[in-house]
Parts: sequence; C-alpha cells; structure tokens
Amino acid sequence: MKSDNVCNLIGTSDPSDIVSVEIGDGNLNLVFLCKGPKASVIVKQALPYVRCIGEAWPLSLERAFFEYKALQKQCCFCPDYTPKLYHFDPMLSAFVMEYIEPPHLILREALILGHKYSTFALHIGSFLAETLFGSSIFKHSASEM
Repeated sequence: MKSDNVCNLIGTSDPSDIVSVEIGDGNLNLVFLCKGPKASVIVKQALPYVRCIGEAWPLSLERAFFEYKALQKQCCFCPDYTPKLYHFDPMLSAFVMEYIEPPHLILREALILGHKYSTFALHIGSFLAETLFGSSIFKHSASEM
C-alpha cells in the first residue's frame, strides 16, 4: 500500500486532522498511534541508537526494513496472528501497520501481572508452526530460498 492509500484509510492527508501519540514502551523503537477521521494506524520508527541507553550505543536503521520484510512474510504465512502492513518509508526507517483495538495488554506486562491466557500456547504454537514451516526448505526448494 502506498502512502496515498494510507491517507485514504485513515480519512485524511492533512496532518492537522491526525492525532498522534507516542505509545512505545520498548528499548529500540518509537511507536505512534495515529488517529485519523476514519481509522487509526500504528507507525513504528527505528532510531539510530538503543532508545533506553542513548546515542552511545548506535544501531543500524536498516533493521526497520528487515523487520518490515519479516512481517510481510509472516502476514503471508499466518495472517490471523500478524498485523496488516500498509506502508514502508526507507527514508524515515518507519512502517505503518494495522492498529488492533483494545482491550489488550502488552504480553510482557500481562504476564508480569500474573494474567493467564488459556489459548496462548495454541496461538503461539500455530504462529510458529506456520511461519517457520512456511519459510523453511521443507516447503520450498533450495532455489526458492
């Protein structure tokens, strides 16, 4: 999906119509929830350093491209457990993906709080099986890899 299509999806190309809030809690990337008149999306942007340490620990921005490409493959192999991808901008080292509406918790935080998920093993097992098999030599010949 091109950036024009993202504008169509959220319902505007006017930045003043978009409410953006940084919601990331990780060590590496910035994560923004961007709300437009019609829909919301997530924008994930790589920083050139480890976020929780600072510029003293540099990282390659190229990792955003590889994460985007990995998510593209995972979407093909297991769309039920992977957010939809809409756009990648190599200049900004950022990609736009589906916003999954609450209620939900970040798994790490939920597990720390003691939440139990009766279907977690089934879901993560399905995701791993479908993505690992889908990208393996068992499904593809060596020349396809």
